[in-house]
Amino acid sequence: MPTRRDVLRTVGATATAGVGLAAASAPVRAAHDDAQPDHVTIDFPESDMQRYAPELVMSDDARAKFLALYGWRASSTEYDTDIYVYWASYSHQTGFIGNLDSHYGDHEPIQVVVNDTTGEVERIRASIYHWIKGEALASEFVLADETHPRLRVIDPWHQYTAVDEGRGGFVPDVDDLRDEWDSWLANGLEESVAPGSSVNPWIMSTRSDWWRRSDTLGISTDAAIVHAMQPVLGTTGSLQA
Repeated sequence: MPTRRDVLRTVGATATAGVGLAAASAPVRAAHDDAQPDHVTIDFPESDMQRYAPELVMSDDARAKFLALYGWRASSTEYDTDIYVYWASYSHQTGFIGNLDSHYGDHEPIQVVVNDTTGEVERIRASIYHWIKGEALASEFVLADETHPRLRVIDPWHQYTAVDEGRGGFVPDVDDLRDEWDSWLANGLEESVAPGSSVNPWIMSTRSDWWRRSDTLGISTDAAIVHAMQPVLGTTGSLQA
C-alpha cells in the first residue's frame, strides 16, 4: 500500500501529462519553518485543548485505524480569536479502488475558532474531502456541551461531515501536536500541506483547502487532482447542518 503522496504522484502523472510533484528540498522545509509570524504563539493548554476538542462519531473500522488526536492552540496579538488546531491521525486508509484511494498514514485537520475574550466558539473548519475545506459558523453547527464540534468520520477516507443530533460519539484525549509535527513534516507532509495553515491558521479563512501551492507558480497539482477526483470518487462531507 503506498503513501498518500505516492497516490497523488501516480494519479498526477496521468492527469497532468507529466507535470511532476516537486521533491522535498531545503527550501520546501524552510517555508514551513518561516511560516509562523512573530505575533503568533503556539502552545498547548491541556484543559482548553480538551474543552474544544471535537466529538467524533466513527465506525468500528475507523476506530480501529484511529491512532490519536493531536493539537495545539494558536494565539495572536493581531486577532481577537484563538484557533485550536487539531489533526486526527490514522494508521492507514483503505479505499474502494486499490492504490488510487488507499495509502499508509492519514492525517485529517480540524480547526475551532474561539473568541479569546468570551471563550465562545465562533467557527469550525474541517476537511470534507481529501483536505478540501468545509467551514461553518458555530451558530449553525451542532456543538456538544457548547464547545465540542460534533463531526462524523466518513468511511473509508476519514473526512468529516456534520452529525445529526441523535448520533453519539466520543471526545478523544488530545496529545501535543508539537511532539509530532516535525516528524510528520520530515516524513512527507512538508511537501503536501500548506505552510502556515497550522502555525498561522487564520490564513485558512481565505483558503479552499490545506494543500500546498508551488512557491514559483502559485498552483497545486495535488489540489487540482483532488478537485478533479471529487465528483467521481468518494463522498464529500458538509459542515452545514
